[in-house]
Amino acid sequence: MSVTVTLEYARVGNTLHSKGRILSDENGQVTEEGLPFECSFVWMMTRLGGTLGHWPDEPEIRVVLKRTDHPNLSPYVLDKATVDLMRKDPEAAAATFEFPQHTPSDSARRVAQVKQPIVPPLMVGVDVASESFGDDLYFKVREHELECPGCGFWGMFISPGLLHHEDRAGECVKCIFICSKKCHVRLPVTCLEKWGYVSTEYLLNHTKLDGFYFPRAWNEGKPWITREALKKKYDEYLIEKEKEQAT
Repeated sequence: MSVTVTLEYARVGNTLHSKGRILSDENGQVTEEGLPFECSFVWMMTRLGGTLGHWPDEPEIRVVLKRTDHPNLSPYVLDKATVDLMRKDPEAAAATFEFPQHTPSDSARRVAQVKQPIVPPLMVGVDVASESFGDDLYFKVREHELECPGCGFWGMFISPGLLHHEDRAGECVKCIFICSKKCHVRLPVTCLEKWGYVSTEYLLNHTKLDGFYFPRAWNEGKPWITREALKKKYDEYLIEKEKEQAT
């Protein structure tokens, strides 16, 4: 059986909500799945993931995103890894689609940039900062993937179509990354063009991993660091930081 699920949606004015519908096509038989909706983007993606659960025995489902308020945009077909995650855990998959909560139009953004240039945090000297140790630790980013701090496998932190969408071009992306390759860690991350960063405190206090993958200069060139070694290094850092703030 061939199954295609299409999410048709449009932004609601200048809000962060979208309205639309979900259609399924089973061997040419088209069905509207549930009632039309108006909701947040993340909830819309959660609903899409839940819809995929209607075909638990189907090995592969083709999922298409179609934005109807931009006629010049081509429909985007989700990759298999994202579809598989959606079918397994809709809420976790929806979290990977989160994006910065400000999406002005291109024209509005250009006007704002003329008045006051917008520089994403840490873009200046980010290559130098990426090798430093501190409250945030850096990992590599390439396009829509990041090098997981938990296992070192590359994983998708945002859909390629969303990353290159006209409303988000040039912005840093804050989202929840869930490793689907090996360690399955869940991390709040901030991703720039080539680098991303995660809170050191979060790694130590909100994950259960025994070690972390950080082939950075502060790690003496080694790819891995144990939880115990990272905690010791972070405790020492906090002591030095407190001394500096006291002077």
